[in-house]
Amino acid sequence: MRKVILIILSFLSINSVLFGQNKLDIAPFDQCGFRIGTEERDVLYPGYKERIDAILKKAAEEGKLNRGDGDLYTINVVVHIVYKKEAENLDDSIILNQIKILNDDFRRTNADANNVRSIYDDIVTDANIEFKLDRIIRVSTTKIFKGNLRSLAGYDKIKKTISGGSDAIDPVHYLNIWVGNLQPPIPGSLLFGYAYPPADLPNWPDGNSAPSPGLEGVVIDYRAFGSNNPNQFPAPFNTLFKIKGRTPTHEVGHYLGLRHIWADKGNLLTGAPKCNGEDDGADDTPFCGNNSQLEGCDTTKNTCRRNQPGDLPDMFENYMDYSREECQNSFTKDQISIMRSVLENERVELIETSTAITNVKYVNELLVFPNPSNGQIIVKAKILPINIQVFDLLGKLVFENNKPLLVNKIDLNTAKGIYFVKTEFSNGIATEKIIVE
Repeated sequence: MRKVILIILSFLSINSVLFGQNKLDIAPFDQCGFRIGTEERDVLYPGYKERIDAILKKAAEEGKLNRGDGDLYTINVVVHIVYKKEAENLDDSIILNQIKILNDDFRRTNADANNVRSIYDDIVTDANIEFKLDRIIRVSTTKIFKGNLRSLAGYDKIKKTISGGSDAIDPVHYLNIWVGNLQPPIPGSLLFGYAYPPADLPNWPDGNSAPSPGLEGVVIDYRAFGSNNPNQFPAPFNTLFKIKGRTPTHEVGHYLGLRHIWADKGNLLTGAPKCNGEDDGADDTPFCGNNSQLEGCDTTKNTCRRNQPGDLPDMFENYMDYSREECQNSFTKDQISIMRSVLENERVELIETSTAITNVKYVNELLVFPNPSNGQIIVKAKILPINIQVFDLLGKLVFENNKPLLVNKIDLNTAKGIYFVKTEFSNGIATEKIIVE
């Protein structure tokens, strides 16, 4: 599957910090770089932003019949703790606490679920998605992970052993979460975390650069992980953002296709709302013109008051807002539709746990797994193949698909032995040897 880089960079770019009488005032800032990344890609590839909106709308429509009342989907999780100082080497208890928070938030068993205002009772529900900790990988490093406002490359180094990080474990079947010390992109700012959302649908533009499969997953600063974490962000952020483990919930939401509820509208510098244009693709999230970053749990906030039946105030309870973590407690039904649609399509391998494999090898433009296999394999390509053929040791053709997709599920139905998967692209051929046991 082709992954078009869509930057979901949660950072706090502070313009000014002023201390008044027992009051903390912070000028408007962008807590997440979704908008920056989208606009950057739209300049490089005209029409990119329009296609993002089409994808989200399609995902919402496809998922409306399965809003969490269907099968329970379990996602296996690998947590990579990449630390330079001992304080960054988080204890197992913090990791287990964070997995519990993810499960509580996605299953709506969180203790603060009843704090949602009654006007939203009919649109919030259980996503029926759970997370299972598969393993913890700890890596001591001497490296510093720092990017900038235009690129995630410096942060993505945490995902690579060769650059002082930790290589992903089978990102097709596992949600990899990297936890480390993320240096702020600019002085006086913070980086909470980021995630790459799915971007491999056929209506995405061709020719876009994409992260390799090994870059799939979620990255979180070690101070934003878990609610029992003794590490804190520096003042005044430790007071303003009371960490409750909701940053991973927010970023996993992005990883499963969700946008911010205000669709990144509004004026970044002044904080002025924008009450026309696009929304987040989820029909039941109240239309709003900016985020609830600084207002706290303000029940009066309605940035796009329409004075008409059905108009609702801004939903600071939503995990995909920028509201304080103590305010957040809910996903809506249409948001859940999007996430479950992604799990049934673009990230379907995450819930096919019976075929989870750790022995994945990437060769040129080709990813073939599991290897060894029982004859059922997946051929995944970075760019659209022209033809896929499988030959035995004698050169006999045993399988061919001349209309392949980016992800192809193949049942060889052959005898045990060694086979060769030959994939033809417009720019060459990639071949991978596989073993059928």
